[in-house]
Amino acid sequence: MNSRSAAPSRHQPPSTAKRGHIFELRPPREPLRTATRSHAFGVSPRHQSLRAAERGYVTAETAMVLPTLVGLGLALVLIVVAAAAQLRCSDAAWEAARGLARGEPPSYAAQAVQRFGPAGASTEVSTADGSVLVQVSARLPIGNALLPAIHVLGHAQIDCEPGSPCAGDGIGQEVH
Repeated sequence: MNSRSAAPSRHQPPSTAKRGHIFELRPPREPLRTATRSHAFGVSPRHQSLRAAERGYVTAETAMVLPTLVGLGLALVLIVVAAAAQLRCSDAAWEAARGLARGEPPSYAAQAVQRFGPAGASTEVSTADGSVLVQVSARLPIGNALLPAIHVLGHAQIDCEPGSPCAGDGIGQEVH
């Protein structure tokens, strides 16, 4: 018989398998030891009745922990929303103060707050000692009867540029 033929040779044991050009000998499989489920996890049969009595504890513990985790998740979302609104107020105040310090008209502050600030933000602009101070505040309507509303504030103070009209009395106004 040709050694390159695909048919198995009678000289090869029946437990061999051909992989590529190499013949491997596989050992015969031994039957797995069967164990009861309780013994497989290290629990003896006399302690099995204790485990059956404790089955309801997992449900009770989950019922107590799950609302706590949901409340914690909502609190984290509330913190992130409030921090984002506070950053938007600070950015709007910075942009408004920068524009007013360059000599932009007083209406620029309202435009900057409308563009960069949160919805419903109010602006207060004041000048003193050659600098302009802009405060942007907003009330977040997240709260309901159980939670109070959250007020966030951002402010910026920048020195006026030489020759700009920001030190005049026409800038100090409140814009809603």
